[in-house]
Amino acid sequence: MRTWPPTVLLALLCLLGCASGQGSENPDARRDSELISLEELQNQPAGSAFDAVERLRPNWLRNRGPFSTTRPQSYPEVFVDDRHFGTLESLRQIDLDAVSEIRFLNGRDATTRFGTGYPGGLIMVFLKR
Repeated sequence: MRTWPPTVLLALLCLLGCASGQGSENPDARRDSELISLEELQNQPAGSAFDAVERLRPNWLRNRGPFSTTRPQSYPEVFVDDRHFGTLESLRQIDLDAVSEIRFLNGRDATTRFGTGYPGGLIMVFLKR
């Protein structure tokens, strides 16, 4: 069996480490997965905030699973300008032309910011002023 000198192994590991970074996800792209910007919204046909989320970030609308025996399903709640607005269906009441951006907060971040009761996270809609 052939053994490699430690310097060759170290060089090989360094090259592999550099090469693996090329395919990794860009940190800015991850941040964008939690935001629908005004630019993205302006490129959408007229409709509701629900329609835009359904087209651009459909994973925001999914059930986050059971969090307790009393809550077998957990969908995100909707906030408009930092105030509770309703369930996912309430997004249908918000005209897309009035929206400046839409953000998603996961359950942990929603709990930190607004307290318990949002294990499915939040879809936060911000209106144009």
